[in-house]
Amino acid sequence: MIETWSSEASVPQRKMSLEEEEKLRALGYVGGKSSGDLLKGALPDPKDKIGEFRTLYTAKRFEWEGKLEEAEKYYREVIRMSPQVPWNYVNLAILLSQRQNMPGAIEALKEGLARMPDNFVLLSRLSHFYMRVGKLNEAYDTSQAALKQDSQYFDALAGFWMLGGDKRKPRNILKELWTLNRKTSSSG
Repeated sequence: MIETWSSEASVPQRKMSLEEEEKLRALGYVGGKSSGDLLKGALPDPKDKIGEFRTLYTAKRFEWEGKLEEAEKYYREVIRMSPQVPWNYVNLAILLSQRQNMPGAIEALKEGLARMPDNFVLLSRLSHFYMRVGKLNEAYDTSQAALKQDSQYFDALAGFWMLGGDKRKPRNILKELWTLNRKTSSSG
């Protein structure tokens, strides 16, 4: 049965993006370029982080319940507890955008970048927020900074393309993805 339903097709190995590495690092998988600076010294005991987890959980719960003002207070507390975690700033920025406070969302991401200059996650998100408010020059510059760290980061390439950059690279990546998707979906 396995032979009948399995495929000989293989998916080519690819390099993980900085964003993927950061997500894995946030989940406790140590490694990648972005982890070296943050992991100096002993790692904290997970039980010492329970209060932080509860605060984050409370923020998420308030957000899900539509109590956005309360959620904002808890997200800000999470940042106070762990200012070195880029996703804390991203969570706050997303919440602020839900509250129609795009200037505040952009400021939250910039605050994170002030603490962690050149952080890929923050740069990539900031470029999206700049595009959403029509600050195209800032979006272009931020996308360029993200691309310096990960030249294959598709969202930045697409943003760069939309803002007048080289159209060949994102188009070629899209073609590769589409071809790979067709091969894997037709081989079953």
